[in-house]
Amino acid sequence: MGNNPKFFTVKNFAKKNKEVGIWPGSEPTIWALRANSNINGFSKAFLSIGRRVLINEEKFWEAVQNRSKDSK
Repeated sequence: MGNNPKFFTVKNFAKKNKEVGIWPGSEPTIWALRANSNINGFSKAFLSIGRRVLINEEKFWEAVQNRSKDSK
C-alpha cells in the first residue's frame, strides 16, 4: 500500500511549509483555515482525533487547487 496519505500536525505542517517557503507557513493561518473549513472547502483536509488535529497533505493541496479554480 504505497498510497498512504501523509498526515501532519498543524505545527509540523506550518514548519515544513515555512522551511521550503510556501504558503501557509504559520500556525495561525492554518488554524484560521480550519475554523472556516466548512465554508472555504478545507473540511476534508483536517482530521480531528480527540484533541489532536491532523492535516491530510494531499486533501489540503486539493482544496487549494479547488479554491484557485473558483477564483478564476
